[in-house]
Amino acid sequence: MPANERRRTVRFPYRGAVLMVWDADYRHTKYVRAKVLEISEGGVRIEIAEPLAVDATVSFRAERSDLFGSVVVKHSVRCGSKYVLGLEFSRKLRDQAAALIRTAPLENPSDR
Repeated sequence: MPANERRRTVRFPYRGAVLMVWDADYRHTKYVRAKVLEISEGGVRIEIAEPLAVDATVSFRAERSDLFGSVVVKHSVRCGSKYVLGLEFSRKLRDQAAALIRTAPLENPSDR
């Protein structure tokens, strides 16, 4: 891992979608489908059509696996017309992600 790399876990390319749900304000709940770009035992990088505030807590459900729980937005950057977000898993999701990474046929990061 490069010296400037702060991640504690290896990220793997993961192609799939997730449903994200959060309270937009006291009257509205937002439901948004997002594209997963990478996954690790600690979190996930997604592409989404609208911004989310850093430190926002969001409900998260993956479409192709049993990953379900809460995430916290740790990073958000605009990329063209979309946003790329770094999301940190809750403890429950970390355990689920670790099991998924051990059993699913994910791409090796060195194969990119």
